[in-house]
Amino acid sequence: MEKLISKITIIDLVFFTLLAMFFTVPEHPVLSLVANAVAAMFCILVLMDTRENFTIHSVSVIYAVFSFLCFVSYFYSINPDASMRRIKSIPLLLILFCAGLNYFSRGENLQKFMMMYVGAALLSCGYLFLTENIFSGETVGWTISNTNIVGTRFAFAVVFMVYFLLQKVKLWKWLIAAVLVVFLFLTASRSSVFIMTISSALLVIITFRQKRKPI
Repeated sequence: MEKLISKITIIDLVFFTLLAMFFTVPEHPVLSLVANAVAAMFCILVLMDTRENFTIHSVSVIYAVFSFLCFVSYFYSINPDASMRRIKSIPLLLILFCAGLNYFSRGENLQKFMMMYVGAALLSCGYLFLTENIFSGETVGWTISNTNIVGTRFAFAVVFMVYFLLQKVKLWKWLIAAVLVVFLFLTASRSSVFIMTISSALLVIITFRQKRKPI
C-alpha cells in the first residue's frame, strides 16, 4: 500500500473526494449536486486520460440496458414523480461506471481503488465517532444513510483490507481492519456481516489455492 500512495494522481484525488462524500455526507439535495459535479469532473478527467484507449466493456452494455429498462418503468410506475427522482441520476451513474471501469482496470489502479475505498471508510468512522454516540448501544450510521447501506460499505472495506493483509501482514493493517469491523458491527447490519464473512472467506481460500499451485 505504501508504494501505491506514491503513485496517486489528480484523477485519484478527485475520485477519493467523491468516495469521501459518498461515505460521510448525509443525503441532501444540495450536497448531492456537489457530489454529482465531482463525479462529472472525474468522468471528464478519465475521458481525457484514456481518449485513445477508452473501451466500452460488455458489462457496461448490460448496465446500459438496465438503465434503459429503468427509464421505461417510469411509464408504468404507480408513482411517476417518485420514480423520476430515483432514475434521473442514472445517466451520470452510467457514465461514471464506464469511466471507472476504464480507469481502474488498468495496472495497479484497481489496488489504488481499494486503498482509497478503505481510506474513505476510515473517514466515515471518524465522522460517525464525532457525530453519533457510539457507546449508546443504538445502531450507528443513521446520520449518513440507512444503517444497512452504511454497514455494507464497511463490509467491502474490510474485504479490501483482508486482500492487503494477504499481500503482506503488518500491524497497522490489522488495526485498520479492526476499526472497520468494530464500526461494521455497530451498524447492527446482519446482511453486512454476512457479506464481509463470506467474501473474506472466499478471498482467503482463492488466495491460498493460487499460492499452492505449482509454478
